[in-house]
Amino acid sequence: YVQDLIELGIDSYEVYVNDGNTIYLGKDGATVESWPQYAPIEVEEQSNRENFVQQLRIHQRGESDYMTFCFAAAENGVYKRKMNMDQMVCIYYDKAEEEILVEWIPS
Repeated sequence: YVQDLIELGIDSYEVYVNDGNTIYLGKDGATVESWPQYAPIEVEEQSNRENFVQQLRIHQRGESDYMTFCFAAAENGVYKRKMNMDQMVCIYYDKAEEEILVEWIPS
């Protein structure tokens, strides 16, 4: 998926946990925004990094579906995630735009 986006000229994208809306950012400064992908969910004000990491690992092992992961992220204060293709990194943010977790994207 990441390689396909790179081929399309996408530099990074941001996914908002509250409704799945995604903003794609191109190398040329162009942006494309999706519609909300699911009914709004409430994102907690306080983040819980340790619990979020645990839930993320469960999801990465294939032990939860996407919506379960989204609810877990929201419950742990994850507001959005940003995928940066140049750096091959995914950063999870809270509502204050503070980094909760930085992960390298396997290539």
